[in-house]
Amino acid sequence: MKTPVPFIPVPFPAGPITAALVPDEARLSTLPRFFGAKLTQAELLVYRWMDALCEAYSGGYWQFYALSNGGFYMAPSRTQRMRLAVDGNGFDGEMSADAAGIVACLFAFGELAQDETGGERFIGLYHLLRDARLTTGRLLNSTEKPMSALLEQHLSDEVLARRGLPRIAYLDNTWDKSSGAPKVIAVKRGEIGYYPIFTTLSADELNKGAGVTPAQREAMHIGSMAGWHAPGADPRHEAWAHLAHA
Repeated sequence: MKTPVPFIPVPFPAGPITAALVPDEARLSTLPRFFGAKLTQAELLVYRWMDALCEAYSGGYWQFYALSNGGFYMAPSRTQRMRLAVDGNGFDGEMSADAAGIVACLFAFGELAQDETGGERFIGLYHLLRDARLTTGRLLNSTEKPMSALLEQHLSDEVLARRGLPRIAYLDNTWDKSSGAPKVIAVKRGEIGYYPIFTTLSADELNKGAGVTPAQREAMHIGSMAGWHAPGADPRHEAWAHLAHA
């Protein structure tokens, strides 16, 4: 008999997560610090996502921001608001350039998280930035609802279930090493984000008990980060073929 593991909502760490502008003299070392060997690929991918999301975007100077929780994002250095639109989920709205940069980074980090080499780094960056966006007034401002809508794909639960996605999957929390952080998190089909889980069992043990395969686990993780429209949010995707016999 399987023992259900309840969701235990817990508050985010006390106090706001702050963003500090990276000074000019530190810019050269910033991208290698956060992006590692994929610094060029990651930077260009952020720019490509902005180009895809904002029809009026035509390049320009970007500021770098280091987050107090260990995260990072970059945003266009401009005062004008930017209009972003996503084909396929109906989002079309304006937000500050700072918020638009966060959105472009979240999409880029979510895509890079699917990479077999170095994906863990960007999984961590995605969650750290997402946590900051949800807990910090400066990052949240008035754009929270549009940003959330932009990242979501309105697919029915039936459609997602037909892909072979389970109702729930469990993941080891490898990016948050702070005191009191849960060792395991759960992601739910069709939802953006995750739930802390406090248990003595490992994510692998929980997934095995729930009948979740490694490919389903990875697809659920990608969907919860990059949106359920992402190609990797499907356990049948070629990126997870190597997990078939894991």
